[in-house]
Amino acid sequence: MARLTIDGIEVDVAPGATVLEAAETAGVKIPTLCHHRSLAPYGACRVCLVEVEAGGRSKIEASCIYPAQDGLVVGTDTERVRRTRGVMVELLLARSPEAHAVKQLAADLGIEDSRFPKRHEDCILCGLCVRVCQERMGIGAVSFAKRGPDREIATPFDKHSPICIACGACQVVCPVNVVDLSTVTRREPRPILSDYDMGLAQRSSIYVPFPQAIPKVATIDVPGLYQLLRGQCNRLHSAGRDPRNRGRCRHPGAGLRAVRSQSQEGARLRPVSQRRIESSVRAHPLGKRTLSGKRSPAI
Repeated sequence: MARLTIDGIEVDVAPGATVLEAAETAGVKIPTLCHHRSLAPYGACRVCLVEVEAGGRSKIEASCIYPAQDGLVVGTDTERVRRTRGVMVELLLARSPEAHAVKQLAADLGIEDSRFPKRHEDCILCGLCVRVCQERMGIGAVSFAKRGPDREIATPFDKHSPICIACGACQVVCPVNVVDLSTVTRREPRPILSDYDMGLAQRSSIYVPFPQAIPKVATIDVPGLYQLLRGQCNRLHSAGRDPRNRGRCRHPGAGLRAVRSQSQEGARLRPVSQRRIESSVRAHPLGKRTLSGKRSPAI
């Protein structure tokens, strides 16, 4: 555990946590625009800036990507933070002066207008739509294009994407609500019925406590994982005991009927009995249908 101090509040967090996550644990609110807890930290908007003191020196860092370390002292509302964060919000306000989320941030900081030239762009380039499509959907229908001041988010060749599944995840995570699916795909988005209300209501494609959209990235339940190794010898000899030699045995009795099942516990595989597998399958909600051959659930 790492113990750090945020605005005078001591908080303990697990290794690998960021300063932003530590602040959420301590109940300290840090404004963000490009952060979503179902996605990897990105640090694009620079709105979540904090002042970090370590080793007798202080510096400004993005809290969403800065690791929480033992003994760290963090200030989220210091004069230096307010001044630097104000410049970041002014830049966003100059790019997208009509964006409600940006105007709300500016109002919270007492900023009425930006000193920088207005561009009147819709997108603030937070990258949430690109990341959710790649990381959670595994599709990548949209991505960043061009460089410098011409940087934008678009489909390949600015045409309708043939791989977009119209899940609407990009619309859900967009903080300024400017994603138009009709410019991304020709497919019509299909509503997802809610898990509650007897299916009479609709829900968004990403929602808590299940923050991924229609899952395209496989999730493996390690404690319940079984491996069926066919064509392996059941005899105990040097080739069978060494995990590196599994599958190399050419014993005549090692046919399709010789099925060895193993369960994964930690990083080691160990043999289990057929009776244990069948009992685990029966305990599964779809276990009876599996044994009857009608359906095979992932166990």
